[in-house]
Amino acid sequence: MASRWLTVGFSSGALATLGALVVAAPVQAATLQYWWFDAQTNQLVFTTDSQVQPRAQLLVNPTRIVVDLPNTQLGSTNASQTVGGAVREVRAGQFDRQTTRLVIELAPGYSLNPQDVQVQGVRPNQWAVQLPALNQGAAPASGALPPPTATANRVQGNTGTGAGSILSGVVTTGDGFLIRLSGTSPTPTVQITTDDADNRFAVIDLPNTAVAGNLRPDDLPNYRYSIIAWDIAQQPTNPPSTRITLRLSPTSP
Repeated sequence: MASRWLTVGFSSGALATLGALVVAAPVQAATLQYWWFDAQTNQLVFTTDSQVQPRAQLLVNPTRIVVDLPNTQLGSTNASQTVGGAVREVRAGQFDRQTTRLVIELAPGYSLNPQDVQVQGVRPNQWAVQLPALNQGAAPASGALPPPTATANRVQGNTGTGAGSILSGVVTTGDGFLIRLSGTSPTPTVQITTDDADNRFAVIDLPNTAVAGNLRPDDLPNYRYSIIAWDIAQQPTNPPSTRITLRLSPTSP
């Protein structure tokens, strides 16, 4: 079955549906506003003025956790924090013109399993890096850490059957998203809604579309392009339809 892509892009202009779906939002650089390492809990917390998607990895010589914040500038925040014990120092700097870097450097002789490091989204603009218990031993091999996780996304009612089109995934691009569909091409409808708490949502309805049974919340993007969370729900209609609800950040146009 052939695959098709529904484009969810970001550019100047209003929300529109023109064969492809365009969700408009300017992409602006974030600023690192605050960070602090809690030696009691082995946790680094940092806050930016808008949403970011951190990338983390473990490097050696010396052993250190490196957290890169793409499209982020270093604000007026402390440059370093001497910790002591298993963690020698935590510091922040401008790695390149578009990337702010946070570094958690371990004391000599200490190591950790990179798979035990958790990078968790607290809010769209706040993240926590949780280290496991630190032990003295040989330095581990360098490499990528487990990807950042967040629990805001949801996938509901997905059976993957009974419809002319199947939604099987979402891919992040340089200026938006691609929604992968197989089968016939549904004609989407889009509306912007607000709830009682003034939270804003973009609601995309795809008729005659089911959601793949293996699509999981972790497969969906986290905190990108003014979208706080994705909610993809297959509706109990005949044939099935799918509703995608995007919770928008307060800075979204």
